[in-house]
Amino acid sequence: MENENKKPSSLDSFSLDDTLGSSSDDFKFVQENSKIHEQRFNTKPVSFFADSLRRFARSKSSVVAFIIIGIIFLFAIVVPFADSNGVDSTSEDTQLAFITPKWYGFEKAGFLDGGRNYEGVIYDQTTKLPVGYDEEGLMNTPTVYTSTISNASQYGYGGNIMLMPIKTGEEADYISPSVTLTKDGDYSISFSVLSTPTSDAYSPSQVELYFLYENIYGEETKYFLVDPNKDYLDNPNDDDGTAHVYTVDNDTIQNAVFGNSMLTSITGNFFFAVLPDSTATNRTGAQFSGTAFSNANDSTDPINDFGWTSANEVKLRTGTSAWTNNGDASLQGAYAYFADFRYDTYYNAFKDRTVNGVSDTYIRNLISQGLISYDFDTGAFSMLSDDSPVRAIISRTETNEGRYDFTVTMSYYRYKGYKTVPYFLFGTNQNGLDYFKLIFTGLRTSLILGIVVTLICIAFGMIWGAISAYFGGWTDIIMERFTDILSGVPWIVVMTLFVLLLKSSFGTLLLAFCFTGWIGTASFMRSQVYRYKRREYVLAARTLGANDIRLIFMHIVPNAIGPIVTSSVLMIPSVIMSEASLAYLGLLSGLSFNGQALVSFGVTISEVQQYLQSYSYLTISSSIIIALMMICFNLFGNGLRDAFNPSLKGSDSEL
Repeated sequence: MENENKKPSSLDSFSLDDTLGSSSDDFKFVQENSKIHEQRFNTKPVSFFADSLRRFARSKSSVVAFIIIGIIFLFAIVVPFADSNGVDSTSEDTQLAFITPKWYGFEKAGFLDGGRNYEGVIYDQTTKLPVGYDEEGLMNTPTVYTSTISNASQYGYGGNIMLMPIKTGEEADYISPSVTLTKDGDYSISFSVLSTPTSDAYSPSQVELYFLYENIYGEETKYFLVDPNKDYLDNPNDDDGTAHVYTVDNDTIQNAVFGNSMLTSITGNFFFAVLPDSTATNRTGAQFSGTAFSNANDSTDPINDFGWTSANEVKLRTGTSAWTNNGDASLQGAYAYFADFRYDTYYNAFKDRTVNGVSDTYIRNLISQGLISYDFDTGAFSMLSDDSPVRAIISRTETNEGRYDFTVTMSYYRYKGYKTVPYFLFGTNQNGLDYFKLIFTGLRTSLILGIVVTLICIAFGMIWGAISAYFGGWTDIIMERFTDILSGVPWIVVMTLFVLLLKSSFGTLLLAFCFTGWIGTASFMRSQVYRYKRREYVLAARTLGANDIRLIFMHIVPNAIGPIVTSSVLMIPSVIMSEASLAYLGLLSGLSFNGQALVSFGVTISEVQQYLQSYSYLTISSSIIIALMMICFNLFGNGLRDAFNPSLKGSDSEL
C-alpha cells in the first residue's frame, strides 16, 4: 500500500518508454528559444479593378478578341490618313474600277494575286490572243475551244442561213445585190440546201430561185431559174441533215431570163424564196449552206462575189455585196473560237495608254519638274526621267492663242501619282476607289457613332433605371410605363421617321439611336438596384448617414457593373449593324456632318451589293470585317462580364 500511493518525485523518474512505448526524445519544443507572435503580411491589398483585370487576362479568347478589336480600331484611325489612295469623289476613276485584291507574297499563288478568271472570251486565231486582251497581261496559257454562235462575228466561221417567214403561211426571201445580166455572159449558179433543218420546230418547205426584174412602171417579172413546182427538200432517201447541191447552168439562165426577148441586158436581183407549207402548223423554213455565182466571160462582173461558203461571212457584208432579206434570215451552225484564261487586272488598269485632252499646263508642269523637255515651236519631245507619266506626245491641237490640248501616251500609274503599280488589299469598287481604305474610313465614322451612342445610352439608362428601382412605388410604376410605351414602338419605324423628317445626317442617326437605345441599360440597372438596395452593407451605409446618391453610385452600381459593361460593349457593334441595315434597305443614301459628306460603313457596303455575283470580293471583304467585329465584341463582352462579376461566369446576365 505504501508503494502504491507513492508519487514520482520528478519528470525524470517518469518513464515514457514504459507508459507510451516512445522515447522522451520524440517530444521536443521546436522553438524553445523564440517567441511565437503574429507576422505582418508583405503583400499589398488588391483593388477591385486590378483583380478584375487579372481574371480577364485568364480568358485567352477574350484577350485575343480584345487585341483584334484594338487592331480594327487602329486601322480605322490610321488607314484613312496613311493610305495614299483617295476615297472622295474627286479621286473617282472608272479606269481603275473593279481591280481585284492583291496581297504581297501572293503574286504566284493563283489567288489574291490581282488576277481575274475569264471564260468564254472570243479568241482571235490570227493573233492567237483573246480579243481585247494583251499578251503581257495573261497570267496563264489560255484554254481554247470552239462553240456555236447565233450572231455573226468577225471572228466566226461557217454556218448556214436559216430562211423563215415572220408569220406562218407567209413567204420569206433572201435577196442578192442588184446585178445586170447580159446575153453574152457565161453564168453558173449553184446552191446547197439542207434536207433536214437543225430544229424540229422547222418543217421542210419548198424552195425557189428566180431573177426579179422591175420595169420603169413598177411592174415586176419573175424569171424562174429552177422548177417552181419541184420541192427541193423532198428527198426521203436522204434525211440525215446533209446538204443537197443544185446547179443552174448558163443555158437555163439565158433561156429563163432572155428567152425570145430582144433585150441584150437586164438588171434585177436574185431571190431565194421559201414557200409556205399549207399543212404545217409552225413556221416553215430551209437552211442554205452555201452558194456560188459566176460569169466565166467577165472576171470583173460583181456577180462573181455574190456567193458564199460561210453564212457568217455573208451576214457581215455591207454595201454593194450585201444580201438583204424579207423575213427572218438567221445564222445557224456557225462557230467561233473561245478562250478561258486568267488576266492581270492591274496590268489592264495601269498599262500605258493614249490619253486625249491633256492641257499644256500639265505639260509645262512636267517640264518645270525636269521630267520632260518639249519645244512648243518645233514640237520636239524628250523624256528626261523614267518617273515622267507622259511617255510620248502623239499630237496637239491649238485651243486658244498659244494654248494647246495634247494627245499623249501616258503611264497610267505614274499619272495617278504612284511610283510603282500599287496593291489594293480589298480591290477597288465601281468608282475605282481603294476598297480597303474606303471600308476603314467608313468604319471610323460608324465606330464614332457607336461609341457616342453607347456613352449617352449607358449614362442615361443607368440614371433612369437606378432612380426607378431605388425609389420604387409610384415613381417606378410611372417610369416603367413610359419605358414600355417607348419600347413598344418598332425601332425601324422610329429610325425611318427620324431619317425622313431630319434627313440622313450624323446628328439624325445619333438622335434616332439614343431615342430608345437606353431602354435595355435602364432595365439592367433597375434589376440590379432592386437586387442590392436592401443588402446589409447598404443598410449599414444608410445608418451611418450616406445619402441616396452615394448609396446608388458608391454601393449599388459597382456590384451591377458586370452586366452593364457587357451591354455597353455589345451596343457598339449593334449600332454599326443597324446603320448597315438601314443603308442596305436604302434609307441611308449617305451621311453628312456640318454640310460635309461622310463615308459610313453601312453606305459603303450597300453601294456594292448589286455586284455580289460579278465582283463578290467586295461584299466578302466587308462582311469578314463586320463578322469579325461582332464575334470579337461578343467574346470581349463576355470576358469583361466574367471579370467584373465571377458569379455570372457562363451566363448572359444575372436575371
